[in-house]
Amino acid sequence: MKTFLITILAFLLTVSIVSAAYTVTGTLSTDGSIPKAPTSVIATKSGDTAITVTWTAVVGVEGYKVYQKKDSGSFELITGNVTALSYVNSGLSNGVYSYQVQSFLGSLAPDLNSIVPTSPITIVIPTPTPTPSGGGGGGGGGGGGGLPPASTPTPSQTLTPLSTEAEKVDVFNDNKIDVLDFNVLMANWGNAGTGDVNNDGTVDILDFNMLMAYWS
Repeated sequence: MKTFLITILAFLLTVSIVSAAYTVTGTLSTDGSIPKAPTSVIATKSGDTAITVTWTAVVGVEGYKVYQKKDSGSFELITGNVTALSYVNSGLSNGVYSYQVQSFLGSLAPDLNSIVPTSPITIVIPTPTPTPSGGGGGGGGGGGGGLPPASTPTPSQTLTPLSTEAEKVDVFNDNKIDVLDFNVLMANWGNAGTGDVNNDGTVDILDFNMLMAYWS
């Protein structure tokens, strides 16, 4: 009887051990191994307000999660399912940014504390250059506003009055001795009247000489 009880106890102990071993083996087979973290993770400034993060592929993972740290803050998840090997973080404000990239396979992922962050990237948004306003100067005097300067009128020519002798030769009465007076003289050549500037009764060479003497 004693031997029978010992045999029963040994059998139950064996079943318990086998059952426990089966349970452990099944769990390991379902979850698999923790994937490795991506390597060569690099952050590059790709604009005034954008940073591009790139990394090398990890074989056998479903995707990647990208974490961001700004200034002295903590790393925070900014995207949780990237299947490419790069991510553009845009719309950034002024600050210093670092990144971590974590691969994942189901619920398995490497510990963030073991992932080396990228070198910090500083974002400084340039201040827009103000557009100069047109004209507007003069302290209340009505700015120029881009208008062309007023032109200075050209003074009209003032004719010098003719002398008494020259007035006799100005048969055209325009205060000048020129071709118009010559035409009048030629029209009356050899006759008396207009063009007889020396009053000798005939328009001739003497009148012509006087015309030439006072020619303007």
